[in-house]
Amino acid sequence: MFHKTAKSIHQVIIKDDKKLQVSVTTPRIKISSLTNYDLEDTLALYGNPIVMQKFSEGKPFSKDKITKEFNDALFKWATHDPFTQYKVVENSSNSFIGIIAFTTTSPGVVSLSYLYNQKYWGQGYGKEAAQAMFKTLLPRLIIRGFKVDGHELEEVTATARLDNPASQNIIQSVGFKEEKVIEKYGAKRHYNTLTADDLKNNYYRFYSKLHNSKLQDEAKDQDDLVAAQCCVML
Repeated sequence: MFHKTAKSIHQVIIKDDKKLQVSVTTPRIKISSLTNYDLEDTLALYGNPIVMQKFSEGKPFSKDKITKEFNDALFKWATHDPFTQYKVVENSSNSFIGIIAFTTTSPGVVSLSYLYNQKYWGQGYGKEAAQAMFKTLLPRLIIRGFKVDGHELEEVTATARLDNPASQNIIQSVGFKEEKVIEKYGAKRHYNTLTADDLKNNYYRFYSKLHNSKLQDEAKDQDDLVAAQCCVML
């Protein structure tokens, strides 16, 4: 099924077979499950000092750290856990843009992070990816009943450095609300939250507008039907 926003159409595919495979496609990008073939690109991304300037502690990760986190993500995909790392690829060139990641911080709570190669900065890819993830894909995963450490998703958190307004704008563009300013990784950061209830409610409103006269109960009925299938194109 295609989900249309004012500026783009999102095609979501969820295949829950031997291992979980998820993707969401927009006119310019595809966000999908990380695979074994993505290690080289991931190493280059997290090892790039320019890209890492305002991410985490502001310096490249070691090869061992990147590889461990990469393997942890593959394990999550293999064990049907979608709250992990996704790759972002440009449709026109099939080039690797970057990573969107969810990290479990407590049962039912995940934190958002994302990192993109500098070649793609300032072109709207970050906002396009965030819209696809939070307006369409993440609500569908919640509706399908995927758990975070055995609990239903309750909240997503995200931080952005005070000197990185572009990142904060992306975060807030998909409904995150700033709660406070915190000190993290040696820098002051905006601390933002987005509840699962808000994600679902926004999705149902969007679904209703898309189909004009279809209301939330009809969307739920569709989700129940989809949940009964092991391989779906939504």
